[in-house]
Amino acid sequence: MKKTIVIIIAVVALLTALSPKLLGFSVFHLGHALQVATSMSAKLACSSVYVSGLDKQTAFSDLSSYSPATKLVKLDYSETHLVNASLLGLSYAEAKYREGLGCSLVLTNEIGEAVKLDDISVPNISKSTLAWPLGETVETIDTSMQLVLDNIVKNDNKWGFITRAMLVVKNGKIVAEAYGNDITSDTKLLGWSMTKSVTAILIARMQQLKLVSENPNQLFPQWSDKRGDIRLQQMLNMASGLEFDETYAPGTDATHMLFTAYSASDVAITSPIATFLILLALPIY
Repeated sequence: MKKTIVIIIAVVALLTALSPKLLGFSVFHLGHALQVATSMSAKLACSSVYVSGLDKQTAFSDLSSYSPATKLVKLDYSETHLVNASLLGLSYAEAKYREGLGCSLVLTNEIGEAVKLDDISVPNISKSTLAWPLGETVETIDTSMQLVLDNIVKNDNKWGFITRAMLVVKNGKIVAEAYGNDITSDTKLLGWSMTKSVTAILIARMQQLKLVSENPNQLFPQWSDKRGDIRLQQMLNMASGLEFDETYAPGTDATHMLFTAYSASDVAITSPIATFLILLALPIY
């Protein structure tokens, strides 16, 4: 009996020690890993089908590029633009599409309140016929560059890289744009970290119009401590000094912010200033 207990303890200890290398995350974060898998599947499938207009099989295939675990997720689409995801009956998630807002996870806070996104009114933005970048008209295509780009996108998709859109800007003008199968210039695609660049551009334009200060600090009322010294430019440069684990493994700040947090912005707002431990190498006598 003692021998069996020792073996069990040894196996558990070994799995605990090896899980970060074998799974990419600690075994203690297994529950969070399951929830991330379902939440990510629900959100991305919802965006793929209802925002990008891709078919459901393509949406499911895309998910496997993020994690093999998503192949086990079952997706159900409703007529009310809801996507339900379940993983072997162990975890569940739901995402909803709203016109003008896109898709978001259906989450509740600690007292069971859901975010009231249905109350948000989104103005209708009509297309502009002005020349790009002020509008959507493009009359500056370079035929030789266009041929090169067409071949790149065609070969990328032939080799399985699933390239959906490529655009070349030279001297402030669009000289070539190419798209994959069933994708057009009007197709909305996931921006991920490119959204940070767009945000920086928008803020720069607001500064130009004198709508915001040049480089303010005291950015949030919650930052009444040392974080109040953080300036806007540091935030835009991702050099705020806030403690944030962006390895995208289950149990980290990034996956919590994206797929399990009731308020994504609160994850950053409540993050403390990072502290660093400096170890000095002292001679041993």
